[in-house]
Amino acid sequence: MDIQSKETGRSDVMSNSETKNQPVQEIRMGLIKAVVWANPTKSNGVMHNVSLSRIYRDTNGDWQETQSLGRNDLLLAAKVLIPRAT
Repeated sequence: MDIQSKETGRSDVMSNSETKNQPVQEIRMGLIKAVVWANPTKSNGVMHNVSLSRIYRDTNGDWQETQSLGRNDLLLAAKVLIPRAT
């Protein structure tokens, strides 16, 4: 199983509201993708959150994403998430 990880080189958070917040890291294993975001907090500095999605092709053959995972996606999702939790 191929794991693709893309470091974006961003661990800081831009305070300029006109600048779009970019993910810190994107991890993809099969059709499951996890995106790590850095979010500022007032008391603890930066807190990281993860968005999990499944990639699929629609009836037109275009790639789409959904946050809804099926039972068969859960083991792969765990493989993507567990190394990032430590």
